[in-house]
Amino acid sequence: STGICITATTMLYLLRRSSFLKKNLKSSHQKHTTKRSIFVPSHQWIKSDNITENDPKTPVQTGMLIHGMLGSRQNWIPLARKIVNKNPQLKLLLVDLRNHGDSASTIVDGPHTIEACAKDIVTLCNHISTKDRTLNPQYICGHELGGKVALKYAHLVDQNLSPKQIWLIDTFPFAEPTVTYSGREVILNLLEVIKSIRLPISSKSTVTSEILKCGLTGKVSSWVTSNLKEVSKGNYIWNFNIKSMREMMESYLNDNPQPYLLSLPPKTHVHWLIPENSPYWDKKSTNRLKEMVLKSPNIFSHRIPNTGHWAHIDNDEGLLTLINCFLSNYVDCPPFFNPKTEGDVKTESVKT
Repeated sequence: STGICITATTMLYLLRRSSFLKKNLKSSHQKHTTKRSIFVPSHQWIKSDNITENDPKTPVQTGMLIHGMLGSRQNWIPLARKIVNKNPQLKLLLVDLRNHGDSASTIVDGPHTIEACAKDIVTLCNHISTKDRTLNPQYICGHELGGKVALKYAHLVDQNLSPKQIWLIDTFPFAEPTVTYSGREVILNLLEVIKSIRLPISSKSTVTSEILKCGLTGKVSSWVTSNLKEVSKGNYIWNFNIKSMREMMESYLNDNPQPYLLSLPPKTHVHWLIPENSPYWDKKSTNRLKEMVLKSPNIFSHRIPNTGHWAHIDNDEGLLTLINCFLSNYVDCPPFFNPKTEGDVKTESVKT
């Protein structure tokens, strides 16, 4: 009977120990990934260095910057600081889309689409809004995938909350699911390279060398490796959910923003910013955009020279020149710039 008693005691201990381990293993896992019924994207505000809380010049305008595929809000911080220091009346909200940056630590149910990301932004704005004031960004800038998210967001909200301006950096304005163009291949090839790298890695240089083999620039390599986070000494993992990236990329490529554009109120100006060396734009695509610009009084296009797809990294000064022009209501602009003129002036390049 003693043996039975010992066995029963041991079994009771093991059951309690098992329950304890399950509880604590779950708790440990949730330190890295959590699941919430309502997902609010990770975000931060950027204000001018010259503004204090009690300053009468406290920002009265808001803008939002939305990164592209494989990016994060961290990519925007240098440019965001330049924008607000030049325009202290403006404060900028930087967002990490689902599966990206700090938002990647939250498990979010699919589908992982442009529409889902736009609804996340609506949730974020509702979350930040107060009883006395509704957050409705007057200016929204989106890079690539983030551009289509910006357009979809503007389509979802009431027209009285529609942004004053939307700036789209190398966002392809059409859905081309059956066409293989070089921009699509660049991103998809980069995804495959990233997926092939076994994690964790001990050095960022390993990723750098693999990316350079793809023919991408050192600046782009630095941007990609900025998405590596150190989880323990000498061990790095990606700061995005690579499993969801393909679905998000396919949604971007298949999404047709034309209905969103038609639904925008006339007060909303949409500016397409085309990097000179972007792989997305062939002659056919450029002509289609030009036709759209000429037919729509509130849509404009501008070329940024000496830059590729990642314009906010390759030529942030050229991009800043355009953004300052837009924020000044087209007053502080290059001599050639006239947004109300039809024709080639609307696609003139920015001199840097």
